[in-house]
Amino acid sequence: MVEQIKQGMILKIEGISHLVLVVSNDTINQTGRVVVCPVYVPEVTPTLSVPLENGMSVVCDTIRQLDLAVRRYAYREKVSLAKVIQITDRVQAMFDYC
Repeated sequence: MVEQIKQGMILKIEGISHLVLVVSNDTINQTGRVVVCPVYVPEVTPTLSVPLENGMSVVCDTIRQLDLAVRRYAYREKVSLAKVIQITDRVQAMFDYC
C-alpha cells in the first residue's frame, strides 16, 4: 500500500518522460492507484492548463490513472493548496453536465 502519496505532489514516474501532478484525493491515493495530470516545462497554453509558480504548467485535460504499487517514483515538490483547488476544479469541469 502506498501511504505517502498526497494530493498536490509533483512526481517523476519511471518510464514517463514528463513530471506528473497527483490530483486524486489522499483516500484514493492510499490504494496505490493515483490520478495524475502531466506537468510540462516550459509553460504551455492549452485551454485547461494551469501555470505554476515555478514556470511549469499542469495540463488538466490529460488525466491518467497510474498504479504506483508497481512503478518507481520520486517526489519533486508540492503545489500550493490554492493551485490544487484550481486544477481539480478544471478537471472536474470536464465531467459536469451541460
